[in-house]
Order: sequence, then C-alpha cells, then structure tokens
Amino acid sequence: MIEFQDISKVYQGKTGEIHALRHVNLKIGDGEIYGIIGLSGAGKSTLLSMINGLEFPSEGAVLVNGKNICGMSFSELQKIRRNIGMIFQEFNLLNSKTVRHNISLPLIIAGEDKAIIRERVNKLLKFVGLTDKAEQFPDQLSGGQKQRVGIARALVTNPSILLSDEATSALDPDTMEAILDLLKRINKELGITIVMVTHQIRAVQKICNKVAVMQSGKVIEEGEVFQVFSDPQQEITKDFVRTVVPDVITPTVCRQIRMESKGNYEILRLKFTGSNALGDLIYQINTKFLLKTRILHATVTELDEQTLGILILQISGAPEQIAEVEEYVRASGVQCEEVKCQYGF
Repeated sequence: MIEFQDISKVYQGKTGEIHALRHVNLKIGDGEIYGIIGLSGAGKSTLLSMINGLEFPSEGAVLVNGKNICGMSFSELQKIRRNIGMIFQEFNLLNSKTVRHNISLPLIIAGEDKAIIRERVNKLLKFVGLTDKAEQFPDQLSGGQKQRVGIARALVTNPSILLSDEATSALDPDTMEAILDLLKRINKELGITIVMVTHQIRAVQKICNKVAVMQSGKVIEEGEVFQVFSDPQQEITKDFVRTVVPDVITPTVCRQIRMESKGNYEILRLKFTGSNALGDLIYQINTKFLLKTRILHATVTELDEQTLGILILQISGAPEQIAEVEEYVRASGVQCEEVKCQYGF
C-alpha cells in the first residue's frame, strides 16, 4: 500500500513560493495499476518522486507498506528503494554499455553474485522479448526496444512497486500500445503494483484500474477508471476523457440538424454500462413509442474490462412523448441527459 497523507510541496523560487502540491491525499492498493494524469505543471512527477524518496514533502507523510519514508535514514531509504523500480520517458540508458550490462547495473551496484545476475538478466531478456539484443548497444535499438531495456532494468531487483514517469510519451502509437501491453502483463503475471504518471489518457484507458486527475498541485478527481471515465465531474477530466471516449456530436451534424429539423425534438445523450451496453433499448423505444428517432453519435469503449456505450439520439415528437421516453430510459438503468445542438456540449 502506498499512501499520501495531506501532502504539500513548496519550492522557493526567485519571485517567491511555488506550490507544487497542495494537500494531496491518495491511497494506492497492492496490485493496482494506478494512473496519475494532468497537464504539464500539475504536480504529477513531483508526487511520483515522493514514493521512492527522490522528493520529500514540505508537509504531510508518505507511507510505503505502512512506513513513513519522510523520517527514514539514508540506509533505511536505500532498502525501500530496492523494492521500487522506475522507468523514464528518456530511457536513461548508458550508451557505452550493452543491453545486458544496462539491465545488470542495479545488481552490480548492489554487489550481487555474477551467476545470479546472469540468470536473472537472462530471464528478463526473455520476458521483455530482447534475448537476441543482449550484446547490442542502446544506439542500435529502436525507441520501443530501449524502453523494454529500461523496464527490464527496473525489474531486475524483483521490486513489488514499479513507477512509470511518462514512460510511453516518447513512443509512436503502435509502440506505445505494445509497451502498455507489457506493463499490464507485468502487473498480472508478477503481481507488481504500477503507478503511472502520464498526460496520455489512452494509457490510463488501456491498463489502469484507478486514476487521479491533477490540476495546479491538487487532486481534483479520483476513483476507479470506469467510474471516472463514464461520469467525469470536472471540466478538465471531461476534456481528457473525450479524447478517447467522444460523447459530443460534431459542428457539421449540429448545423445539419438545425437546417433539417422541424417541429419539436430533443437530443439525448445515453450512457450504457454493464449488461445494458448490449441491450436492445433503441429497438424497444421505436417499438413502444409513436415518435421518430435518429442516431447522431455512437461509441463503445472497454474500460478496465468493462463496457461503456455512449449514444446520442435525436427524438422528434410531442413533449409528453419525449418525457415518457426519458422516463423509460432511466427506468431501464441507462443514464440519460438532454444536450443542446450547439458547440461546447
């Protein structure tokens, strides 16, 4: 368990105090993949660096497996750090050393036996798919291969926690997907807790169980990924989520509706979750009610192995008929809200 208890961090700048973190409270459970997302300067990396003691809070406590690392001696902190691996955006590899040596480095520094180092490195080379690259140098590798080396190096000490600081940000989309698949495999097969700082909402969508959204040093929204993505509360969260789970109709469609639609109508956004996502609600509406429906937008997304469906529906008919449809939809366990045909909804 990782716990941030009322964490604040203040730096002294040339023009005064800089508040990097403001009263952050978070709990990250064992075995979770926890995403921390926000724009640049939100405080994400500062928060992550407190887990392994690269940064310390100005106020509050950071507990790792029940121990407050803030008051630890250097030797105690070193023991904690051996249990925490870290991967970086820029890989941080030694270009003058082979792939094997780069992965071995933490064990070499720790004075581990050479036979044990070789055995462990061989297993990790196979695990990350780089057995044939062992004697090559980083400059001979692609970006994705370099990150696999960085991941293997982070795992070589058999940590129970893995920290990822924008580890997929420098990769192309296909390579990013492959690295995310590897991180998910690490979590499932090795049982390692992963804390991922990123500004890529796709990374959170694909592999995280829980997420915290940060802005100006504060956690403004947090919870299970499915809960936050299906019903975001803060505007910045809505903006992030819409990049991977769109829930608006385009300006072109809006203009077409305004030109073509006559008489009374409403536009409804329906959100289907769980078993409702595979239901036949629209068929039932068209069967039960004497009105006209038109689908303006539809998307189905998988979040943490759960299904979220979003449908934007134009319903034309008498006001009382539309009200009956809304009541029927909500009674079916589907979230329903009216939206306006204009920019920004």
